[in-house]
Amino acid sequence: QGSWKTAATGALCAGDSELAIERLEHALAAARGRGVERSEARIHGDVARILAGLGRHDAAAARLATAARLAGDLDEPAHAQLDRDRALVALAAGRLDEAERLLARALDGALARGRPGARLAHVEALAGLGRTEEARRALRMATAEPIEPDDLPATLVPRLAAQQAAIAAAEGDQEQARRRLEEAESAWTRLIDASPAGPVAAG
Repeated sequence: QGSWKTAATGALCAGDSELAIERLEHALAAARGRGVERSEARIHGDVARILAGLGRHDAAAARLATAARLAGDLDEPAHAQLDRDRALVALAAGRLDEAERLLARALDGALARGRPGARLAHVEALAGLGRTEEARRALRMATAEPIEPDDLPATLVPRLAAQQAAIAAAEGDQEQARRRLEEAESAWTRLIDASPAGPVAAG
């Protein structure tokens, strides 16, 4: 199961979303029927986020419904992770209010994994809603979150710069937004050049 999830991450970072989904399906097959509902729910959430990124929002919603059924009797961290997944699907669909509310609840609650990325997604939602002071506070909080290998640490610098650009754009400072986007682009380029295998190997 773990090796399939790692392979899925590699495919996703290489830009092959369909292959990532295929590998996650293998991880699901390995987990199914083994009493590991937490892992199954997490994998369905992973698939939902990828599908949402591809614009397949109905399929993403179906995956989230499956994850919710699996997480029904699980503990608070599992439900916080489900809130995070629901939020990221909502964010991809442009439902900023829903995304912001769910991310705030997950981050204020028991979300244990992927907190830096969830914080950055919260920044994106807040900036998109024009709540830039709150977005700045969320950005500062993102830099204070504990970082684990699953967070792809090497990618955090360009992702932070991209959200700084989003805040600047929301405030009408197009020059600052342009500079921050150029910083993000340069950081991604350095990361890719330094690691032929992509951000996973670099992180």
